[in-house]
Amino acid sequence: MIYCFFYRRFPSVHVFFVDHRNDIVVNVFGLVMSIVGDRFVWYLDPVGAICIALLILVSWSANAFEQAGLLAGRSAPTAYISKLIYVSLTHSSHILKVDTCRAYHAGQNYYVEIDVVMDAETPLLVSHDVGQSLQRKLEGLADVERAFVHIDYEHEHDIYEEHKPLYDKTEPKSFREQIRSCLSN
Repeated sequence: MIYCFFYRRFPSVHVFFVDHRNDIVVNVFGLVMSIVGDRFVWYLDPVGAICIALLILVSWSANAFEQAGLLAGRSAPTAYISKLIYVSLTHSSHILKVDTCRAYHAGQNYYVEIDVVMDAETPLLVSHDVGQSLQRKLEGLADVERAFVHIDYEHEHDIYEEHKPLYDKTEPKSFREQIRSCLSN
């Protein structure tokens, strides 16, 4: 338990810490309720068992909800995104602007997507090296699992036009129409 307390910031050790803490509380509380229920008030033993069950339910439910939020892609706090923007802007004098910055969970750590703007006359060799070194720098941060750096020469574009869907979602087709279109192509 003491070892897990000191290293509880690591996800797998944190689970052991919660488990050991629950074991200690369950054993001590269960022993006290059992003795008091046996010697003084008979119904304290089952009431203690109900309390223990509720305690464990609340403890593991809170842990499950926290992990579900991380797996569902919870966004990083604004302060962390500001830190990523600062790191990106100060990385190289070739970076003129940060167009977009996204950071979201896909597990314990963040996935970072950042679009930077460079001068249109910057040679490909330089822009590639700056982008790759920025990616490595961002991935070197403690909370970043993976970083994706996109380099552009202008910021006046619609980000939704940049990535077109493979098919038109506005026209729902029946199954028969889908088969006809597949057979005609």
